[in-house]
Amino acid sequence: TLIRELPGSHFDKWRLQFTGRGFVVMSYVNLCARVQHSTSSSDERLPPYALSGSYNVRGYRDKYDRGDHFLGCNLEARRKLIETKHWYSQAALFVDAASLWGRYRDASEALRDPYWSFGGGLRLALKRWPRLGRADVIFNTSTKSWTYYLSSSQFF
Repeated sequence: TLIRELPGSHFDKWRLQFTGRGFVVMSYVNLCARVQHSTSSSDERLPPYALSGSYNVRGYRDKYDRGDHFLGCNLEARRKLIETKHWYSQAALFVDAASLWGRYRDASEALRDPYWSFGGGLRLALKRWPRLGRADVIFNTSTKSWTYYLSSSQFF
């Protein structure tokens, strides 16, 4: 049954999110990409989408900016450094970009001037454990500053 067919149903607010991921595995390098587009009815008290370094554009503090619509892209190249029977390590280079728009920013302005960051990092993983350790160093192009992240999972 579709929701619109339920008696008395209607939507006052809505959100849609589309995420695409792609991976190309070669002998020495893995190429990874993620594209996200999120949109909402724009009638919530606070814009629902936030630019956050831990989620979509590395190097920005959480909730750096907000919007009713979001478009983001992450590109990453990972190269194996060392591999043993029980663990492996990788070096990574990446670039992240995103735009937010809605009630506080026009779409054309947001798409002309997106938020950018780039950087590199190291990954260390145990083969029998599904997590890995990650350390990234990132340059934030808006604030012209460097920052770092330590994490126990891949960014995407």
